Amino acid sequence: MATSITLFIVVIVLTSLTQFVLSIFGFFGFFGAAIGFTALLPFLILNALLAVFLHYSCWSSLPAGYRKQEPLTAALLLLVPIFNLYWVFVTFPSLGRGFDQCLASNQLATGMKKETLGTFYACALVAEFVTAWIPVISGLISFAVLVAFLLFYIEVIKASGVIAKMQGQLVAQPVHDLAGGVGGASSLDAQSRYVEQPGTPMQKLLRLAQHYNGQLSMAQMAMNTNFSKEELKALLDEAQRDGYVEVANHPETGAVRYRFDVD
Repeated sequence: MATSITLFIVVIVLTSLTQFVLSIFGFFGFFGAAIGFTALLPFLILNALLAVFLHYSCWSSLPAGYRKQEPLTAALLLLVPIFNLYWVFVTFPSLGRGFDQCLASNQLATGMKKETLGTFYACALVAEFVTAWIPVISGLISFAVLVAFLLFYIEVIKASGVIAKMQGQLVAQPVHDLAGGVGGASSLDAQSRYVEQPGTPMQKLLRLAQHYNGQLSMAQMAMNTNFSKEELKALLDEAQRDGYVEVANHPETGAVRYRFDVD
């Protein structure tokens, strides 16, 4: 989170300066834009690299269950010439949508609709590329790109801060509290009254595992959560990387079981 904020501040400064100068040159049409682009080329390259790293950092801060793209892929494809004119319409709205869904599913204030802001930002970037040769219009579009950048990433970083704070409150409730029962309730009775609690996808999975004494099957996860098969696989991969779970087999049937370290 701190890395994202630092990057954001640095990119804001560079983007503000370069976009402001480009907007001034843009009022003079193609030749003005060409001169501005040439003069600012080193800053544009540095700004692009930092912006890509910022985008990667934001994707990484989004819980795995809400990601539609791998962070590294989402960021690096922005550097591919021409293709990136299409990719901006995929990666920016998707990132915004992921944060919108994560906040909404955990009953948190979503703020401005980040998917819409991502689409607006993508449109502004493409418009800037297309209108670079048009006097006056080019300058106005460059200014719009700066505004769209600020609106989009301010909302995304605010959302990532809220989610990071929520993730810090990890699995604190005892099993019988989550089940809505008392300490003397039987295991079967507690399991039949499991109620999903607000939290990140990983928190929900760990709480479910705690409720089932640390061991889950894929069917149990599917029945007790709203996650798709792909989202569950992504969560399990993340849990394995973080050392939360190990894969085992049922001693009698051989069926796959996921054992979580939630004791």
